[in-house]
Amino acid sequence: MAQVWLITGSARGQVLELIPPYTQTELSGPAQATDPRAVPLEKVVADVMRLLGESTSEIIVDEVRESRWAERTGLYDALFAKRNEGTG
Repeated sequence: MAQVWLITGSARGQVLELIPPYTQTELSGPAQATDPRAVPLEKVVADVMRLLGESTSEIIVDEVRESRWAERTGLYDALFAKRNEGTG
């Protein structure tokens, strides 16, 4: 989770939590940039910009919404296994 400091027109700041999805970038190496399991960077940026306009304390794009509450809903083990298929 990352924190984003947002300065509004009134010059007051607000801290928002940003929960990023696995994104097609080269942060973990060149293979991540073309990994079909990763969300295209352009989509992540567009979704975050859209969600910044909503009144919320968390920016949760659709691709991580299920993960956000996985432990509480009992889906954590299944999501963990799904995300790690073929990695070991």
